[in-house]
Amino acid sequence: MEQEEGQYGRGFDLVLKELINLHEDASKSVKSKDSNHRSGFDLVLKELMTQREQAAVAAERAAVAAEQRLDNKVSSWRRERRQLWPPRS
Repeated sequence: MEQEEGQYGRGFDLVLKELINLHEDASKSVKSKDSNHRSGFDLVLKELMTQREQAAVAAERAAVAAEQRLDNKVSSWRRERRQLWPPRS
């Protein structure tokens, strides 16, 4: 999980840097030439948003999986407890 977060962080940083560079280039360019920079800016922005959404989905899945593991451990512990100390009649 940490490795995935690290890979995501590096990818996110690279896309963000590219987005900032495109934005700076677009602000320096002549208005008529701005369309090429703008389309590049839009593409990078879309990619950035896609990566963020994928990371959010992955984090949610990881949280659900962790909760399921915890529930399984609690259920297992309760079964073992009932076997070791059955209820008194």
